[in-house]
Amino acid sequence: MKLRKVLAVILLSLVVFAFPSCDFLSGMFGGGQAWEPGTPNEPVEPQTPPDTEDGNAYLGYPTSTSGSNVQLIKHNGYTLLYSYDDLIPLWVMWHLDADDLGTGREDAFDEDPSVPAEYAVGYSDYTNSGFDRGHMCPNADRSASAALADETFYMTNMVPQSPYNNQRCWKDFEEFLRGLVEAGDEIYIVAGPYGEGGYKTDGTLVHEIVADINGVDKGIRVPESVWKIALIIDEGSDDINRIENDIPDVIAVDMPNKSLAGTEWDDYICSVNDIEAKTGYDFFNVFTEDTENFLEAKEYQNFH
Repeated sequence: MKLRKVLAVILLSLVVFAFPSCDFLSGMFGGGQAWEPGTPNEPVEPQTPPDTEDGNAYLGYPTSTSGSNVQLIKHNGYTLLYSYDDLIPLWVMWHLDADDLGTGREDAFDEDPSVPAEYAVGYSDYTNSGFDRGHMCPNADRSASAALADETFYMTNMVPQSPYNNQRCWKDFEEFLRGLVEAGDEIYIVAGPYGEGGYKTDGTLVHEIVADINGVDKGIRVPESVWKIALIIDEGSDDINRIENDIPDVIAVDMPNKSLAGTEWDDYICSVNDIEAKTGYDFFNVFTEDTENFLEAKEYQNFH
């Protein structure tokens, strides 16, 4: 084994022991793996929720068909899978009800203290890139608590998002979902990016933002698209059984990472199956196969 490889193995071993609280879902492979789309998983047998104490991921983690160098991070307000290769989240999950909503916003973008320094993106790494620091779990979905709101500004919750995507259609969909919650619903949400290559406001196609990460130049992947899935039920308890017995609404959207001026969020409605085909993830795997198949095939119609 070459000396460089030996040193790399030693360094990675030190990272693992230095951060025992990190939950690594897969081994730490060599850096530089390119993101590749997976293939949609076949429906699986019902699974116990991965962590019944993790209400944000109560409906089960999405499963991926492509291996990656990742870290599972459980914050109080949301749970995410963070890619060390791409320096963005692969998906972010949270639960939303009326108790989560408050007022006010204080921008305080910061490195995520859960992430080793050599993979931690900072506020300035997006500066002058032409892309917004695009929240996956929005600040307003956690605005009832200052501590939870602050968590949403960790950079592990951000992807490079085209300004006219983030500030228009994406924002409008966030506000639509909060309106449902204010009317008495609760929502399980999962969101993330896929693909590579997004557009700045001037129309320039960009595949990555080159950033100084702990003294080393690394690429932050600019996604081709951002997606979100919202499973909507009446406020209540015993959610999994209620969903099995009273099929809820599901809204899935897939928005290209470019200027979306002149369009509305509902122009990008799709099915969960469509997102599975693009990402390789399997959603709703805690339900029976019939329920999972039904939920994943639905396209939302009742937005007017």
